[in-house]
Amino acid sequence: MNPGLHVMSAPEQRREALHLDEAAILAGGRLFIAEGELDVSTVGALRDRLCAAAEQGVRTIVLDLRGVTFMDSIAMAAIVCARRKLGDDGRLAIVVEPGSYAMLIFEIAGRPAALELVETREQAFAGLEAWAAA
Repeated sequence: MNPGLHVMSAPEQRREALHLDEAAILAGGRLFIAEGELDVSTVGALRDRLCAAAEQGVRTIVLDLRGVTFMDSIAMAAIVCARRKLGDDGRLAIVVEPGSYAMLIFEIAGRPAALELVETREQAFAGLEAWAAA
């Protein structure tokens, strides 16, 4: 190797794993809290848990994406698919930070009408309570 030549290697790419928490909420609904990256390599876990909830009869879901640092279109497609599984009488509220990367993905996709995007869990819960009371 040439002593005057310094070879610098690129820093290792560290992928953030997806971490999912789940909790029961009002009237048999579910809260899912996602943290990390939602992409083709991690979205299967989220899709499976959302779809399993719908198949178990859950009709109200709050999905908190404020801890998501990256999201791709595959992840959004999985969320839209899960929303469809809830049926016409189901609701899916998504908590997402304004200006976040996740919000950018929803905006690029035209903010699908079937998805309710809110800034806080409190807004999501209030919307679901109003919907349930109607």
